[in-house]
Amino acid sequence: MKLAKLTILIISILSISLASCIKEEGAYREADIESFILPADIMQTSTVVNHKDNNRVVVTVYDTAGMKNAIIKPEIVISSGAEISPASGVEVQLENYQASYVVTAQSGSKKVYTITLKKDKPLEYNFESWYEVSNPKGTRIYDMLSDELWCNANKGVAIVYRDNTPFPTRRTTDSHSGKYGILLETVFGNRSILHIMDIPLYAGSAFRGVFETNMSNPVTSAKFGQNHAKNTGKPIRFTGWYKYKSGEYYQTCTVIDKPKKHNEVDTIPGKKDELDIYAVMFKVPQGNDGKKVYLTAEDVLTSERLIATAIIADRTEKDDWTKFDIPFIYTEDIDYSQFDYKLAIVLSSSKRGAFYEGAIGSLLVVDEIEIVTEPIN
Repeated sequence: MKLAKLTILIISILSISLASCIKEEGAYREADIESFILPADIMQTSTVVNHKDNNRVVVTVYDTAGMKNAIIKPEIVISSGAEISPASGVEVQLENYQASYVVTAQSGSKKVYTITLKKDKPLEYNFESWYEVSNPKGTRIYDMLSDELWCNANKGVAIVYRDNTPFPTRRTTDSHSGKYGILLETVFGNRSILHIMDIPLYAGSAFRGVFETNMSNPVTSAKFGQNHAKNTGKPIRFTGWYKYKSGEYYQTCTVIDKPKKHNEVDTIPGKKDELDIYAVMFKVPQGNDGKKVYLTAEDVLTSERLIATAIIADRTEKDDWTKFDIPFIYTEDIDYSQFDYKLAIVLSSSKRGAFYEGAIGSLLVVDEIEIVTEPIN
């Protein structure tokens, strides 16, 4: 009885706290640009909003030729109740690849955004350039790659981290070349006796795409895929360097619905964790509709949209830097007259990490990866 009363008391306190936060910060006090999409004839590969501590939107495109002072007509989504000037769908002239927008919240607070067009890089990645971000409370600092299309779950982890556990994705000086490589580590999660944000572990991950926190279904927070223009070429091989060490105890995670939905964790003696390194190409509708289509951990290797995959076969431990060179296997031809295409690259310290399975301490270090292409006729 005492435990039941204590549980009710804790839930009541949490409910009051949440209600207080909602009342204090309400959605209508927000003045954010949530998405910024250029017309289909401008091949946009990514958008990054609120980069670092500045209100900056970086729009990465395949070619900036003729765009320095071009007129653009973007489709913009902003916070509920807010207004933006110039408005979505209005023509705006760039000045030295930049434009300014003012977003006004319903409460009257304003944010001035700088929009910058940036040319996409070739499909080679050396993980040299990073910056630091603080969590919403300003109490934790975590690493993010300056190349905005490389995403990870640190943003979502930062919301619930309460201790000094290292973030699962971070830079490392243990590189194959240059100053830095990328380190992915499977770390302890946040278990809860009340089953609120009951997460057994966080796998270190990095992927090309976007990350949008989805509390109701966290597996879909990581959205895989970057636009892949015809002039970028047909992917034929996926190459790079890596090291890997499995954690000591492998654990599974089973979702139990009763008496209350929660995660049940079991340890499998003697089972080794496995890394995940792969790239996939998939088809999407042409134009702006296709830019909004992504794959997630639920369907990235099973979707009917897939046309090619390059998946590492050797997932065992490697003490020294090891080269991987994986051919893309195609199930259908590329046809830009019918579809647009996206390319996704996914790296993880635990193959089943998206489903909270793996071994605490599994460590994957990656450097110098490349998608090798050939011309498309």
